[in-house]
Amino acid sequence: MHLVQHVAPAPVTRPVSCSPKADTAERLVSSVYRYESKSQNTNDNFSYTYTYAPNGLPLSVVGTNGSKTEYEFELNAQGFWTKRIVYNVTNEKRTPTEQTVRTYDELNRLTSETEYKNNSANSNLVLSSKSTFAYDNGPEGYRSSYCLYDDSGSEISISQTLWLKAKGCYVANRWDYPANRTEIKVDNGQNTCTFFSYSSPKATAIDYYTTTTYSLLFDGHYVETACIKTQYAGEGNVSKSGSMTDVQLDPSTNDVTLKPYSVVYVGEVWLCSGQSNMEMPVKGWGMINENDREVADAAKYPMIRFLQVRMFANKNKPADDTELWKTWEICSPQNVEKFSALAYLFGKELYDRLRVPIGLVQSAYGGASAEAWMGLETLKTFPEMKDELEKYGKYNFVNDTIQKYAKRAEQQIPTLLYNTMLYPLHLLPVKGVIWYQGCNNVGNSNYTQIMNGLIKSWRNLWGYNFPFYYVQLAGFLKQETVQPESNWAALRWSQWKTLELPRTGMATAVDIGNEKDIHPKNKQEVARRLALLALNKTYGKKDLVCEAPAPVKYSFSEGKAKLTFNNKIHVRNDSVACGFILCDANNKFVEGKAKLENPTTISITGAGLGKITAVRYDWADYPIGNIYGDTNLPVLPFRTDEMPLVNIEKK
Repeated sequence: MHLVQHVAPAPVTRPVSCSPKADTAERLVSSVYRYESKSQNTNDNFSYTYTYAPNGLPLSVVGTNGSKTEYEFELNAQGFWTKRIVYNVTNEKRTPTEQTVRTYDELNRLTSETEYKNNSANSNLVLSSKSTFAYDNGPEGYRSSYCLYDDSGSEISISQTLWLKAKGCYVANRWDYPANRTEIKVDNGQNTCTFFSYSSPKATAIDYYTTTTYSLLFDGHYVETACIKTQYAGEGNVSKSGSMTDVQLDPSTNDVTLKPYSVVYVGEVWLCSGQSNMEMPVKGWGMINENDREVADAAKYPMIRFLQVRMFANKNKPADDTELWKTWEICSPQNVEKFSALAYLFGKELYDRLRVPIGLVQSAYGGASAEAWMGLETLKTFPEMKDELEKYGKYNFVNDTIQKYAKRAEQQIPTLLYNTMLYPLHLLPVKGVIWYQGCNNVGNSNYTQIMNGLIKSWRNLWGYNFPFYYVQLAGFLKQETVQPESNWAALRWSQWKTLELPRTGMATAVDIGNEKDIHPKNKQEVARRLALLALNKTYGKKDLVCEAPAPVKYSFSEGKAKLTFNNKIHVRNDSVACGFILCDANNKFVEGKAKLENPTTISITGAGLGKITAVRYDWADYPIGNIYGDTNLPVLPFRTDEMPLVNIEKK
């Protein structure tokens, strides 16, 4: 992921066929574009000046570090080059390093042959290549085959399949090497294509690869705007470096502006969304635990970057752009104070384990309902939303009009946050999403369906099934021992059922709540639990246990229930196990007395009950359960009366 913002160039259409042009080859070469692109080296600062012809052909590249490369082209009457010679210029001496000859037949099929003049003793160096391109307008664009030769004269066969994409340009979609195959990503919305080039087409083990992104520019030509090299250093260690250029084209003048970035980071970008518990800053309202220490610690994490979307909801349709409070700011004591505490602490946990740059995108709004983060078309699939959608639909979902006649907080109006704060981000590739929301939906009976719809619609919007990790609501309000009708417990159960979706995970906060504050101050522990999910499930750190033991079997008898868990459990602080309630056939609930019989089995008894029909754990607004796994993760709230467990007695 590139932790920089990319400005897409103005769309330019390139004709597919070689239609005649009024410009002659001489005129094409005599009129040039000039621009300067600066980049920064770890040892020295240098810049390159590129000279281009109007059709996008590079004529020269001059570096302030003394390097100079010149190109000579022969063009046909249609402006397509047929011969290119590359020269290295040193002390005014021009040395040819590469020559490419392209020939077209009567069917517009292209054959390209390249000979490399400047050879070395490297046995893997390719000396020459021959490529054949058959242009057509079929569904697969065209195919090409390469015949490469190393300095021993051995052939290396490479085939390439290309598709017609991105404003009429042909771009690579798949490369097939003898030992490697790489898929190519094309983004038609941003007019970019990205592909991987490997250290050697003959290699069975890759030492490094380079990711190069090209942007559509100059009458349909692709211009390189980013080049990132990943070097493998053994034992799974990698280092990444590169350069990024932000390209803008003024279609009225054909002026090109390139805004260079002196530092480019390649790492992991996570979208952090929800309501106030995700919005809650490191220092400010809410005041998380040890906030002064966390602010000071931010100086140790300059490889973390913050992007913060402004909280507003004034778009009645999905917008192309949004407004930002922070634009990829460096993590520092000054910048971290007003950023999401949970997102920042999650990023710290990832960085400490992965040691790669982390990009955090905060798009959260306190008091938001889940429905506000969903697109209108998705919401229309829920029959129970019909009346509410009609209510706001008569105002065309215009926030100002709704506030005038219906008076509802903007962050609770269906689809407005999706339009304003979520949809504009979908062109930004993300590794995954962390989500803390639900307080505003307590009492909703269809929260599971709403969340399933939200997750699926976001994944469809981005175009891939990214991981979605979320927080189960913290304990809140008065502590109760027996509260089977708790709406907060019901909402947590709805959150649990969303785990049925693939690539989801839930970190509970049920044990770190506050009866008088809906915003837990111990965001460090919530972040740790979210990070364990990401590290284990997304980054393959299987040595990190990310889930607490869960009940898998049960049996009931007169006044007694027995539960078996899939892993070892213990009572926190070696106290008396609590948090269980039992129910009999008369739907009478009483507090259960629990006893740990062995490391995976617990028995619960209840006074004054007949045969037990159900057992629930941590089922209250603010429950008091204290059963944990070996990793100090709390057992999630559960209920056997709707849980797909195995009834030992029936078996």
